[in-house]
Amino acid sequence: MPDNPEEAGPKFIPDPFPEGIFGKEEAGFPPGLGFEFNNIWKKATGDWNVVVYAGARLDDPSEGTVMVMLVDPRSSGHIFEVYRAPVIGPVRINSANDLEVTLLSDRTGERFLFDFASRSCRPDPCPRLHPSP
Repeated sequence: MPDNPEEAGPKFIPDPFPEGIFGKEEAGFPPGLGFEFNNIWKKATGDWNVVVYAGARLDDPSEGTVMVMLVDPRSSGHIFEVYRAPVIGPVRINSANDLEVTLLSDRTGERFLFDFASRSCRPDPCPRLHPSP
């Protein structure tokens, strides 16, 4: 074993996590889970890589859906949380500022904020749906 750990061989350096808002192509998700997503927002927060999906349920497109996927950058393990949007119709991400995402309804144009840190919506609440995928 080398005296200097730096000499032990190449160190694994993961690819940078792409951040920003991405379109429908990047938001693809297995249809068997019952959702169709319009777009996504991705951000590395240190401990987790965060992906917020915006769309609707396949069986009821009037029910907008926000899904959060947390990915552990060290193990690629992930956690899902699904929330019902406080507006009617499919939703899409319009903008993001730090850990707040502004979404709007495709049907009515209504806007709302999803705060990733508190997992809450403003001005109206967005209940967590059970079970999450």
